[in-house]
Amino acid sequence: MEAEGKVGDAVHRSLKRKGIRVLLSPVKADDSGFLSLLEESGAGVVLPVFHPETLASRLDSLPPGVVAPIDSREKIELLDNKISAIALASELGLPLMELYSSPEQIEHYPVVFKRSKGLGGSGVYFPKDRTALEHLMATSGRSGALVMEYVDGWDCSVDALRWDNFFYGAVYRTILPRRKGSSTLRKSIVAPELVAMTRRILDYIDFHGVCGVDFRIGRDGRAYFLECNPRFSGGLATQIQSGFDQPFLWWKLATGQSLDSESIRFRAGKYNVDSPLLSRRSR
Repeated sequence: MEAEGKVGDAVHRSLKRKGIRVLLSPVKADDSGFLSLLEESGAGVVLPVFHPETLASRLDSLPPGVVAPIDSREKIELLDNKISAIALASELGLPLMELYSSPEQIEHYPVVFKRSKGLGGSGVYFPKDRTALEHLMATSGRSGALVMEYVDGWDCSVDALRWDNFFYGAVYRTILPRRKGSSTLRKSIVAPELVAMTRRILDYIDFHGVCGVDFRIGRDGRAYFLECNPRFSGGLATQIQSGFDQPFLWWKLATGQSLDSESIRFRAGKYNVDSPLLSRRSR
């Protein structure tokens, strides 16, 4: 479902290498043609790449025998909405950057302005003064936005898979870009404290499926929760290359197979295989 781009390609390669027949479809789940395609193709499992909430709202319409291993639309949107995710993290006592309710509270710029929804860094801005911030706030609309302290440092993401009693999380550090947008260079790392915070969030709402959780690491080494992305992350290729084959493991869970997290051999230090910088580093 909606499997264009590098993330969709990574899912395709992962499953195809395991001998699984894969059908990529750019058709949304609310399109009758998509449902007919599922029935005609004999598909058994549907793994959404980008918009699981669309599929979640149509679970009752799937052909008999077709499994979509995702949670409810309500839980997906709870995590996906930047404002409700921050509220959830605050309720759990996770470390957060300072939040501002008005420009009068702000003494230092830049700050981070983040719309409640957005993919790949869209809706995230770094206003350098009060005038720029007020302009953004005036365009936030009904969905709202967050204004938070800017912490100098780097971003890390936890890719997690949770299903019933199974949980596994793996971490990568974003090296490029430095501020916003889809990462173009990443490195897998070991960060058990970030994995533990991610699990607290997903356990708390009993979430089933894949989810990426982003953190900001300050120059002093302190981690701050940023947001949740209940879908495959842009770092999927790095995680697969590091031994955490998230699409294949998700497919195994969807087909009723048991998994043991101890059997996953995650190897830190792997760079994003799609980056041109990797080839230069490997010489």
